[in-house]
Amino acid sequence: MQKLHLDIYTNVISLVKRNLFQSFIGFRPR
Repeated sequence: MQKLHLDIYTNVISLVKRNLFQSFIGFRPR
């Protein structure tokens, strides 16, 4: 149970990180 919770947490963090990264890229276009 604990491992599953940790897995979900890591997944969410990864998703947020990607979202932030894409937002940053969109904010500063080349």
